[in-house]
Amino acid sequence: FVFAGWFSDGDLISIIEKTVVRIRVCSEVTLSPDNYEFIYKFNYGTGIVIHTEGYILTADHVLQSKNCNSSQSIWVQNPKSNEWISPQIIKRNEKLDLALLQVGEQFEDIIEFSETRLLTGDKAWVAGFPDNPQLQDKNIVLSLGNINNPSFNFKEKENNPDNRKLIQISNYVI
Repeated sequence: FVFAGWFSDGDLISIIEKTVVRIRVCSEVTLSPDNYEFIYKFNYGTGIVIHTEGYILTADHVLQSKNCNSSQSIWVQNPKSNEWISPQIIKRNEKLDLALLQVGEQFEDIIEFSETRLLTGDKAWVAGFPDNPQLQDKNIVLSLGNINNPSFNFKEKENNPDNRKLIQISNYVI
């Protein structure tokens, strides 16, 4: 997720630690030919707490799985206790690549969205848990850069059939 604005580094770290969550999704289940046990593979992604009642926003593509039982294949890690919680899927929108989850936990801190327009040159932090096998057990990954274009029109129709505007940033995203 991208956080834009002029945060002090300490303030941003405090916000991220309380509101950015790791999401684990069962991506594939296979049966071991040796001992007939199930072998689970997982993908990881990131979500942000947007409401004190446990509502979490993530990208829809994070929730995709192949042959796992969908009701038991998604978990959210509580940023305070590090426990894995099974969320309820409230809404998914593949077209916008957004999904809304809810966990049965109360959160004191949430991400508040600003109505301030992003400007070219604004500082932008990228924070998340990339789906990279070497980083799955690590802490959150942070990257600092700038807003290059707050209303980038990705013209490649194959990857952007709805002609959506995107935010172009200079950050390296793992």
